[in-house]
Amino acid sequence: MASFQKYTTKQGQMWLFKTDTGINPETGKRQTTTRRGFKTKKEAQIAAAKLEQEIASGRSIKNDNLTFQNVYDQWFSNHSKTIKLSTKKAIESKFNRHILPRFSKLKIKEITRPYCQKMINEIAQLIKSVNDIKIGSKSIVGVKY
Repeated sequence: MASFQKYTTKQGQMWLFKTDTGINPETGKRQTTTRRGFKTKKEAQIAAAKLEQEIASGRSIKNDNLTFQNVYDQWFSNHSKTIKLSTKKAIESKFNRHILPRFSKLKIKEITRPYCQKMINEIAQLIKSVNDIKIGSKSIVGVKY
């Protein structure tokens, strides 16, 4: 729940809100954010409701320095507890071979849809070319690498 305050600037009376954004996974401490510069309390309330909705839906990134590698490590450690060992090894192999070399050092906020599509196309082309390997006149069917 957001709290609202009126404050004075050279331009006159303005409004701000403070709201809880959750727990920082690295420190375990609660995080809050403050947004300022609203002309009316109603504008601040609308902005606060929008931010809270983004946080609730998971669209808001709380840590701007979070890399893909950080997110993958956290996800994989949680996910690997719920899957079979063979599935775990398959996921690890695919991520280590194709995804992490292309994404691991990127910050989450820097990853764009066009970049993802470009990487998908590259990976698909690589897999297609490996599956098209031919020995003599016979093609290798179902090549797994």
